[in-house]
Amino acid sequence: MKKLLKFVAISFGGIFALLLIIGFLVGDPDKKNGSAPETSSADASTPAPAPVPAAPTISLPPVEAKLIDIVEQKRTAFEAAENDFAKGSTRAQRGKAICAALPNGVANQWIGTVETLSSTSDGKGVLGVRIGPHVTISTHNNNMSDSLEGGSSTLIDPSSSLSGWGTL
Repeated sequence: MKKLLKFVAISFGGIFALLLIIGFLVGDPDKKNGSAPETSSADASTPAPAPVPAAPTISLPPVEAKLIDIVEQKRTAFEAAENDFAKGSTRAQRGKAICAALPNGVANQWIGTVETLSSTSDGKGVLGVRIGPHVTISTHNNNMSDSLEGGSSTLIDPSSSLSGWGTL
């Protein structure tokens, strides 16, 4: 039995190697001597595909760009801080700078990518939008955190006009 399996394995390996060699010798049937395939007269009249247009450049709203810049600057300062005390200081500075950039806390026409779209156990919406490489703006992800933040109520109520947005 072992001899038969060994013979089958060698035979299979030999056949595979032979097919591989034949494939290299024959090559691509569309190519002749390394040149491009010949075109028929019907192919010659077919226009070349249109070039793909470049991706449009999108300019961010000034306040959004400023917020991303603030976060990046403070992130760099945090990473450069020598100890935990200095790192904690950069967090406070970041918070003050963000509040100064968004005095009324409103963001209109900002550009981002939805990163999180889910709901809490009682159906309130959770939304996270990435606006920069290291910047994501999001609601809380649970009722307890949402109520502890001074009543910020970031979760999306199922009866609000925003609740149907996630089904687009």
